[in-house]
Amino acid sequence: MANILVISEKYWPEGGGAELATHLIVKYLSEDGFKVIVLTGTPHPHRIRGVDYIHSPLLNYTRKVQLWANTLLLGKNAKFKRLIDNIDIVYMPGIAYPLLNFIQDKKIIVHLHNYQPIQYLQFIPAPYESYERLIGSFLLDYYMGKLEYEKRIYGLIAASLALLNRVNKLIVMKAALIICPSRRQANILALKMPEVSERIIVVPNPPPPITLTQYYNSKKYQTPTLVYVGGRSQIKGFKLAWKVVKNLSREIELNAHLLGVIKKSGNGVLMKDKGRIYLHPRIPYSEALDIVSRSWILLFTSITEEPFPYVVLEALFSGTLPITTNVGGVPEILESIDAHHYIVKSFNVEDIVQKSKEVLSLPFEVFVEISKLIVAQIKEKYSWKSIKEQYVNIFKRVDL
Repeated sequence: MANILVISEKYWPEGGGAELATHLIVKYLSEDGFKVIVLTGTPHPHRIRGVDYIHSPLLNYTRKVQLWANTLLLGKNAKFKRLIDNIDIVYMPGIAYPLLNFIQDKKIIVHLHNYQPIQYLQFIPAPYESYERLIGSFLLDYYMGKLEYEKRIYGLIAASLALLNRVNKLIVMKAALIICPSRRQANILALKMPEVSERIIVVPNPPPPITLTQYYNSKKYQTPTLVYVGGRSQIKGFKLAWKVVKNLSREIELNAHLLGVIKKSGNGVLMKDKGRIYLHPRIPYSEALDIVSRSWILLFTSITEEPFPYVVLEALFSGTLPITTNVGGVPEILESIDAHHYIVKSFNVEDIVQKSKEVLSLPFEVFVEISKLIVAQIKEKYSWKSIKEQYVNIFKRVDL
């Protein structure tokens, strides 16, 4: 079996959906007999038996430019060179792309969880067809930076670094294979990097751990409950979500949990007519998942082409119905299951409120039956065994 080096600047439990997916893929490969080494900037990764973990402080960064500068030092390090000598395949699910310039005569697999190779800020507004000419330009980075951070200076900084990111595009072209978790992402990538279109393969991110189904609780909150997990991020649709929650709370008796929207510890509670709105700081993954699993709906209001929003998949596995904008890989996650009905075609507040009310107004017993059906459908669609086979076969194919 091949020796695989996984280069991931963050590793689970640090990070989010991309890092959890990486952790699960490492588990797949290790269980199938591959020798796996993980090189990461996370000092205390969640370890898998049989997998070697090497911590490199150079991969621990606060800004991307710092990470890319650090990779130039790491690539010249004698220990790193010796490590590469004994490796057959390099798997990169992160964005430490300049490090690939120091790796010769090895098979490289790049796994994209964002649009870093073609856009400095990684974000592409939805629908991408409306912004096609701007994708990859400094103008789009300026617009998205200003939107996300609500200050013009951040837009100017992002625009000034757009040229630097073009180097990443050239480096990624060295990959023998590029994995995209959704067809939508693959189409956008092929549009802007046609040279690699034949090397792109679409494989969904691994389903959440089987133990996640333990979070499913048919005794969900008896009061209709909503959860939003995007924090105050503008590209995650915070303003849109806030308007939806306020409108719903005027009409329906409900509890709404907004995660990551306040900085201080503890929770804030707002009373709005018939509803209670709970404001949470950033909380540990297990606590957030518990709130998601007990809620009736996940409000997902992103305004960007999210390649494969993992929180939507986690919600489905825990029996929570996603009321979601029609962005990125969302339709692919929901296609062929009944939850597809809850995709909202627009970014209109009233449309999202109406879809949310459809669920929140159901009798509790009816909601539970729908929830159980959705769980069964998503578990069948995203089979742990099937997706594991796809990933293992990818690495066996590259090793030939």
